[in-house]
Amino acid sequence: MVTPLPYEHCYTETLAHLPNCYLPADSTIELSAPPSRRDAGLPEEGFVFCSFNNSYKFNPPVFDLWCRLLVESGDSCLWLSQPGGTAQDRLRKEAQSRGVDPARIVFAPRVESKADHLSRLQLADLALDPFPYNSHSTGIDVLWAGVPMVALLGDTFPGRVGASLLQAAGLDELIAGSPEEYYQLALGLACNPQRLRQMQAKLAEGRTSCALFDMPRYVRSLEEVYFRMWHNHLQGIRTALV
Repeated sequence: MVTPLPYEHCYTETLAHLPNCYLPADSTIELSAPPSRRDAGLPEEGFVFCSFNNSYKFNPPVFDLWCRLLVESGDSCLWLSQPGGTAQDRLRKEAQSRGVDPARIVFAPRVESKADHLSRLQLADLALDPFPYNSHSTGIDVLWAGVPMVALLGDTFPGRVGASLLQAAGLDELIAGSPEEYYQLALGLACNPQRLRQMQAKLAEGRTSCALFDMPRYVRSLEEVYFRMWHNHLQGIRTALV
């Protein structure tokens, strides 16, 4: 998914494809009960969009789209990881300039443990993958916490990771082919609780069996690729492993 063969010429290295996602996931962390919305700094009511990516992944087209979602989805908020420096104030000002009450941008401070972070993530309703630089481990975290994610399939390695995660999680229907399709997918889930519950249930059912979180399967696939790489090295073969 992240390095299709038509892009092979972009790499000096010989490509070796894994059958599912190239990123391993920690599927050993147990999810504890989430904190209250109040304790997490969230409004008591309303839909929660989230994106816990580093703020350097945010750009005007992405923030335009996210603010459109806030405007159109009514009683909702955007939950972000608390950035450093002046980024927090600047993001709220950018939201206000797009017609969004700055109070609807909620920032989550760092927590002490990964388990605590995964626990609070369960309070989100839908994760928004940034583009053209997608979620990587951040996307794995939200999916492990049972939160569906909408992603745009891009043209570069970092712009195709979100789609790769969703494909490995069995959620291909949440992969958008354009920014407008991304917007419509996210808005549709925010405005259709039944559809959202279906996606949440599908994700929950697949957590123990989908390729994204099946680490024994990942290890077997990786070992097979290593053996094939070594075989090709001995034979002087430099074609991509598919």
